[in-house]
Amino acid sequence: MRNRLPIVATLFAVALPAGVAAATPAADVRGPEPIYSAFTLVKSGPGRTQACGRYQITTATYVGTAISPDARMAGTARYTSRLVAIKGRPTGLANGTLTILDSNRRLRHRTTLTGVLSQGDVVNGLVSGTLYAPNELILANVTIHFDDQKFRATFRIGLEGGANTGVAYPAVPRCR
Repeated sequence: MRNRLPIVATLFAVALPAGVAAATPAADVRGPEPIYSAFTLVKSGPGRTQACGRYQITTATYVGTAISPDARMAGTARYTSRLVAIKGRPTGLANGTLTILDSNRRLRHRTTLTGVLSQGDVVNGLVSGTLYAPNELILANVTIHFDDQKFRATFRIGLEGGANTGVAYPAVPRCR
């Protein structure tokens, strides 16, 4: 019996690290990794433009197919957009929500976008939110190019080389 105890202890000491390593999630081992997607969405429905104090607020929904090597960034995409600018000026603010569903209609991506509108049709900003299956958080730079009529919105997430735009602005009033 005395001789078996060291053997059992040795086997347990060898097996324990392998078991702990198997229980550690792979994402924790990998750490942050690059992720990207590029796609064009088309406006769904008429959208809406309203005056709110000095501001002009344009809202619209865009739909289409997102393309990415990461399955969580590829599929049926829907973006709800809100562009806020002082009437007659090409700079302003942009925000919205981007969701991507896979072919089985399961949610794979939900992010919010916050950015700066420049030139009247370009948004540079950040998307942040959650990727699903496997679950991870995402924070990425985004550039959206709208066409002249804001009928199409072309997204580049995680692909820009650092396009930067900044604006100072008065508080946006709360309009209904």
